[in-house]
This record gives sequence, structure tokens and C-alpha cells, in this order.
Amino acid sequence: MAQDLNQILDWLTLAQYQKYLLPIKILFILFSILLLVSIFYFMIYTDYLYYLWFVDLDEYLKWKAKKKKSSQPSQKKSQSVIKHLIFKLKTRRTKLSPLDKIDQKVKRGEELGLKLALIDIDRLLEKKLEQRKILGKDFFAKIDNCKSLNQEEKERIKRVKNYLIQILKDELKPKTQDLEKMVEVYRDVLKKL
Repeated sequence: MAQDLNQILDWLTLAQYQKYLLPIKILFILFSILLLVSIFYFMIYTDYLYYLWFVDLDEYLKWKAKKKKSSQPSQKKSQSVIKHLIFKLKTRRTKLSPLDKIDQKVKRGEELGLKLALIDIDRLLEKKLEQRKILGKDFFAKIDNCKSLNQEEKERIKRVKNYLIQILKDELKPKTQDLEKMVEVYRDVLKKL
């Protein structure tokens, strides 16, 4: 066993094979760098670091403040600096409403983004129908039972839903203008609910 490993190591260290192993080494190094960069990128742009470090620190500071009501000025300053950092981290990533996320996708104007916006607004409408406790066995029955919509709006939303189903089955290739109009129909219906 040890002899086999020595033979493999001798083979790998031979000068004539190094030029063949160079591309493999370069690929390994590039893959490692890419992996490290992606790890740091996702750690920075997600709330992972906040939950990893600052939640415990925040809880400790609150516990310490309860334990000691009077503190020295230097401790107050350090606590205020840490609280300011925590506040900046919390507010750095603002939470967008579902409609704002849909608006961003529509503003980009990309076909895939518009399709995703259409799917999102369809789900949002279905949630709204459930929240309003409009009964029905499927989407179309719920729309029929909705009293806040007139007949023309019901027909428009049904046509758009059928069109969406055909798009999702890849039976139709929609234009970006059609997708924007479909999102607007859903938006109008959501306003009326």
C-alpha cells in the first residue's frame, strides 16, 4: 500500500508530467477562488452575518442593560456604536412588498422577468381571494363568486389566466407588451378586491 502511494507520488512529481498536470492545477485553483468569492459574496449580501454575529451581540447588550441600569459613559458610547452598526445592517436590506417586487421585474422589461412577475401576481391574487374567503373549487369559480368585480372584469381576468396557463405550458410565445398588459389586468383586479 505504502509502496503504491510512493509510486503515484513519484509519477506525479516527474518533470515530464508537470506540463500535463498544469491545466488541472490551474482549473483547481480557479475553481477554489470562485468558490471562495461566491461564499463571501453570499455572506455579505444576505443576513447570514447578522444572524451569525450581531443577534447574539444584540441579545447580550440587552441583557447587560437590564442587569446594569447605570453604566459608564465609555460603555454607553461603545453600545451606541454597536447599536448603530446593527441598525445599519438591518436597514441596508429593505423589505419590499410583493407588488414592489413585481414592479421591479416589470420595469426591467425582460421576458423572463415579466413571466415571473405574472406568476407572482397570479399567486398574489389567489392569496387575496383566499384571504377574502371567496369560495370556489378553482380559480375560475372563485372569480365567478367574487362580488366586487363586474362581469367584464371577470371575463378579462379569466382570459388572462387562460393565456398564462398556455404560456406556462409553452404553447404560446408572448410578446413583452402582452405580458405587461396581463400584469396590469391582474393589478386592476387586485385593486378592486
